[in-house]
Order: sequence, then C-alpha cells, then structure tokens
Amino acid sequence: HGITLISNAEIYHTPVTSANGNSMISINVNIQLTYPWFLGTADCYYRINADTNWLPLTMIQSGINYTTQIPSQSAGNIIAYYIALKDSYGFQSGITPFSANKSPLRFANVPNFILVGYEKKLEEDFEFGLDNGWEDSHILDNATTGQWEVGVPVGSYMTPGDANTIVQTADQHTIGGNKCAYTGNVFDANGNPDTEAGIGTNDVDDGHTTLTSEYYFMTDYTDPAFSYWRWFTNNSGAEPNADWWQVSITDDGTNWVVVENNLTSDNSWRRFVFRAKDYIDISSDQVRIRFVASDSANGALSGGSLVEAAVDDVYLWDIASITEVSDLNSANRLLKLVRITDVLGREVEPNNIDKERTLFYIFDDGSVEKRIVVQGYR
Repeated sequence: HGITLISNAEIYHTPVTSANGNSMISINVNIQLTYPWFLGTADCYYRINADTNWLPLTMIQSGINYTTQIPSQSAGNIIAYYIALKDSYGFQSGITPFSANKSPLRFANVPNFILVGYEKKLEEDFEFGLDNGWEDSHILDNATTGQWEVGVPVGSYMTPGDANTIVQTADQHTIGGNKCAYTGNVFDANGNPDTEAGIGTNDVDDGHTTLTSEYYFMTDYTDPAFSYWRWFTNNSGAEPNADWWQVSITDDGTNWVVVENNLTSDNSWRRFVFRAKDYIDISSDQVRIRFVASDSANGALSGGSLVEAAVDDVYLWDIASITEVSDLNSANRLLKLVRITDVLGREVEPNNIDKERTLFYIFDDGSVEKRIVVQGYR
C-alpha cells in the first residue's frame, strides 16, 4: 500500500540562502525518527542554475545530525537543493521541502535556493503600493474575482479561526512591513476585513489575473538574478491541484519565457530564485517579470478550484563587488576573500553589513583581518 515507516520523520533544517563563491557549502539536518533502524540514507539533491538534473550527495550521520557539503561554485551561480530520506528498501520519503523531488519539474514544489556570490541591488516590498511602474492587471485578464491587489492581506480559512486550514495568507513577508501583492481580500458590508467569509468568496475565479513588474535596465549588470517570495494554493474546491501558477520573464515585452510553471499547492511563503541570462538577453532595457494565477473555466477543469496567490520581496541581484582585496603584507598580491564572520564564527554576507560590529575577513591564503564596522562603513 506504499506505507513507509520513515514517512513520519521530523526533519529540522535551516535553509542556506547564500554562499561565497569558490567555497564548499555545508548542509546540516537534524532528523528524528520513530523507527531509526528503518532509515537507509539521508541524501541532499542539488542542481545548478537552469539544469534540470538533480545530483545526489549522501549525508554523513552523527547521532540524529546529518551533514554534507555541496561542491563549491563560482560567484554568479544559483544552487537549488532538497533533502530526501531513503528507507532500507530504497524508497524515498520525508522530502523537504515536500514534493520538491517530483518529476518533471513543473509538478515539483519549490526547493531551497542558494545565491552564490551575489549582493542585492533593487527590491520591491510593496510597502508603498504599486510604484516604479508595477501593474496589477493586464488587458487580457479575465478572472471575475480574486484579481491582484496590493495592501494588507486578509487570511481565508476552511475553518474560520483555525490556522491549520488557511488558504489565503494572513501575513505579508517583509520583515517590519505590512503589505504585499495578493489575489483579492474579502470585506464585510461595513468595509472591514472579513475572516469569517467562505474560502471561495474572493478567490481567483473563471480565468487568470496578472501582476507585472517594472522595467529593469540591466546593461551594467554582470550576472543578474531575481528572487521573490510567493504563496500559492490550489488544493481545495471542485478541481483540486489542477490549476497553474506561472511566472515568466521577457526582454522585449512580447515574447515571454516561463521560469516557474507549477501545479503544487503550498500554503506558505516560498522563495524562488533564477538567473536572468538563463532565459533572456540581459543587455535589453525591456526586461520585466510577471506573475499569473489562474482558475480554468473551460473543458475538463471547468469545475473550478480555489486558487489564491501572493507575492512579496521581489529582489534583483548581481555578483557581489567585494571579491578581492589587496594584501599589503604580501607584495600587493591580490587575495581572494573566502568568507566574513562575526566574533562567534557565524558567516556574514557583505551586503548585510549594516550596523556596528567586529568582523573577521578570511582570505584564501589562510590570513585573517579583523575589522571594526561603524554604521555600515569599514
């Protein structure tokens, strides 16, 4: 019956989101099992950029802790990865993020992503509404309800008040913020947010709705990449798990290349990352991305599913400018910066140095330089 004794595994993992170029990347997992003797291996699967082939890495066990290292990559690469447990019969179970192992990729859930050697250049967190040329509709949109809006999201629930039954997000993603883009709120007769309304009251119905970004001018960028946080659910209603979430990019405003085309519902904020040059000509000044949530109204899917989506924290990245420093103690030889750590040994990203602290810069010859940072300046 497909039952596995490790399907109830508790997997604890803090996703790695960034790494320095040309450095091994440690992946650490804590796994708690009711029947530990039934576990064959814990594996990390990874792929690089737009490659669709997953490469396996067997994790090394130490008690309930498991670790492995993803091979070093040069700056300007993006690594996708997920964790999978394999039982003693060779069957996979306990996937995290769940369903990230599905094939083909369009049926898979979003994996974890690592930006290698990048720093943030631009961001859109929607805290000031639709600025810089963003658009919450398209002339061809035909959804009758649940069109894109920007504001404070109102959660919807299969069972009102039960967070475990949430459909549309009740929270945005930006730290310290309160707004995001979402597919429609529900309000009562007095204009107040209505969390008691049915989950189908203002979901995406009978068509699609489009959120389109500003224009990005990337001619001065070396290897630009985009990241965004998204929420997407389609697993309720008459046709569960049948309608698509789609993200595309263009360099001419006419021809759109699909980046994410997903059927898997995940009622949580998930981060997707991709390199622009894997899909478009980055020398263009007409680069835009768009997000489409749809509810089919024709044919086999005409029964309709409950579709809700949200987008927040859309970032544009480029290769970090801090890659080399001059070592005056070695006849001006250029040394490569391997990593930056704080006094507790925790790695610090160059673009996150924004407050007073003591940091240690570690170079490829093994030398370490102590620097005092005051208000973001070294």
